[in-house]
Amino acid sequence: MQANPRTITALFESTQRYVVPMFQRHYVWTQAEQWSPLWDDISEKLLARKQAQEQDRRVSPHFLGALILDSTRSSSTREIRRFVVIDGQQRLTTFQLLLAAIRDVANIKNHPLVARASERCLMNPDVELMERPGEEQYKLWPTQVNREAFCQVISAGSFDKVRKLFPVIKKPRKKNPEPRERLAEAYEFFYEKISAACSECECDDETKNLLISILDVLRDDFTVVEIILDDTDDSQEIFNSKCTREATKSIRPTT
Repeated sequence: MQANPRTITALFESTQRYVVPMFQRHYVWTQAEQWSPLWDDISEKLLARKQAQEQDRRVSPHFLGALILDSTRSSSTREIRRFVVIDGQQRLTTFQLLLAAIRDVANIKNHPLVARASERCLMNPDVELMERPGEEQYKLWPTQVNREAFCQVISAGSFDKVRKLFPVIKKPRKKNPEPRERLAEAYEFFYEKISAACSECECDDETKNLLISILDVLRDDFTVVEIILDDTDDSQEIFNSKCTREATKSIRPTT
């Protein structure tokens, strides 16, 4: 078992992919519980970076917990290096959607360098050399339940395209719209937050610097401990023991 600290973008910048196994649950994070607190943390780090520059000091990183991965052997020389995600798929998925939102805001604001930097964290290069390009081009390969929607959001390339793929549907005599794909809602949440922050900028250079700063926050100020299992570790056993611990925490003593 190997354990190494990694920043968020460091996880995605290399040519490799994270595969979520069938026994993992589908994407369940929500705006109230996870997306809003994450954006608040990013906003706090943006402010802290600005203050740190003025005071010539460093910003302490925000720790996001452990990411447990099981390395696999490639079936051919053309296959992209693959890790099975034992724990951490909710975080990986959320940050992929966030990076897609950064890319698409950068594109609509006409900042292609920022968009390409984000794209490198979403898609593996050299598709024509891959064993299975349809899936290996994506840095993250979710479970079957989320796979199609995830690929559509990541590949859409714009907010308008995502909204067209996953429209808001309101039925007569109903106050709230119909339930939507949660992956699309997460992407749209971050897109709207980033767009709102950019709207407060006074010029293109300020907008570009803000987008770069958001990427810098992900590059420098959010870390995980990446734990890579070896041949002697039983990934299923580790996953089961994690689920047991979480279930035990949720049980309240009776009186």
